[in-house]
Amino acid sequence: MAAISESSSTESLISSVQDSVDRIKSLYPAVNEEETPLPKCWSQKDKFTCIGLSQNNLRVHYKGIGKAAKDAASVRATHAIPASCGIYYYEIKIISKGRDGCILHGGPDLTHKRVIHYHGIFSNDNLEKMAFAIAGEWESMARQLGFTNDEINVIETSQPADVKKTLRMLDLWRLSDNAIQKGTDLVKNFHETAKSAKCGAKLLTIISKNVN
Repeated sequence: MAAISESSSTESLISSVQDSVDRIKSLYPAVNEEETPLPKCWSQKDKFTCIGLSQNNLRVHYKGIGKAAKDAASVRATHAIPASCGIYYYEIKIISKGRDGCILHGGPDLTHKRVIHYHGIFSNDNLEKMAFAIAGEWESMARQLGFTNDEINVIETSQPADVKKTLRMLDLWRLSDNAIQKGTDLVKNFHETAKSAKCGAKLLTIISKNVN
């Protein structure tokens, strides 16, 4: 029984790893990982000595004094984000900053045209402007963006007004797999989708300013 259980556990792990690999390939089809690998964990080689890593290099521990600026330390990911991604989605969870801690996260220049989630065209402010511009046509836009009838119904019943429904729909879409897979063509694709959905001129004007 032990041998069977161990074999089953190994097969489950292999299947889980393969699912993860397949998902990454589907999200970033333009990336050739043999040439430009994706950053998936922290680097054991590119870090300060007072930085420790655990959980397959996914968790960072600071082991320094942490009393002054000179005590600061840093760690980088194993690889840079490939430009061919267009968009690279990741999350960082702060477990603890310690008693006197200060945690900073460094990333790409937020003025760069590729950084369009939460900054640029798909910032919270711009999403609100878009929501007001197409509140009357939000369902048509949702269908063009790939939302199912069930997903549209959930938005319909959970939000009180058309503007709120539109805002919720756009917020869900901008972090969806469907959006991430568009990569560097995201803004152009969104512009074409808006035209197909026959959305208002105000929305097209907002998007047009960001289309290459």
